[in-house]
Amino acid sequence: MKVNSHVAAVEVAPPNNTLVSLKNTARKEAHHKAPSTLESDVYYGAGPNEAPSTYERPFYIGESIEQIETIEQTMDRLFEASSELYLNGDMFNAADAMAAEYASFMSGLSKSHPQLAEKEWGFSVDANSEITVTGSLNEQERKWLTEQLNDNEILVNTANAVKDNFLKYTALERGPNGEGSSKYWGKYDVTNENFSDIINMRLLIEQGQEIGPKTVQIGHTLTPFNFVQSMGEQLKNNAHVTYAV
Repeated sequence: MKVNSHVAAVEVAPPNNTLVSLKNTARKEAHHKAPSTLESDVYYGAGPNEAPSTYERPFYIGESIEQIETIEQTMDRLFEASSELYLNGDMFNAADAMAAEYASFMSGLSKSHPQLAEKEWGFSVDANSEITVTGSLNEQERKWLTEQLNDNEILVNTANAVKDNFLKYTALERGPNGEGSSKYWGKYDVTNENFSDIINMRLLIEQGQEIGPKTVQIGHTLTPFNFVQSMGEQLKNNAHVTYAV
């Protein structure tokens, strides 16, 4: 009797794909029993040399131009400049000490050279930190008076302190590195080189004085209001406006 091979194959096959299921189960068990060849992930944390976040880095515009200052820094800068220029800061205190020494100098000059003391002349500080004399004097008088003023160490030092503080704080008023603008004294183009052409120290002292019991009581020769007013008038009359807002 001839047997159909296709029928026999079907009859001996396990029902419901049992053989396939057994094979899949065997593969899974073999996979779990096989040793792993991969290392476990290890987290080392943030290292000390990790680059800072973008918002922690300096802000640059264009080719490495760093952001100049924050709003808080601007407010602090303007407060410092205003306090030093228009109140009784370092510049005023230097001018007040200069005025006291000037009064002593003029007292001696009035006795030794009364005619010279009465003449119209002024003094300032040049780019070499030396006192220079201007006014209606002949060459001999100018030379002698210049030597006498420069021999007075206190007068030279305090006059230079007035100039240095003025230049320092007007630059600060304009902004970082003095590159900016101002509505006040910082708008004027006053430098170490042209300071003596703009500010007359003798006029600054004489206009800044306020003779009276109040001035004597507080121990000042000048008053902040008169001093600031005199400085402002000289700047307005003699200096060029270059850094205005």
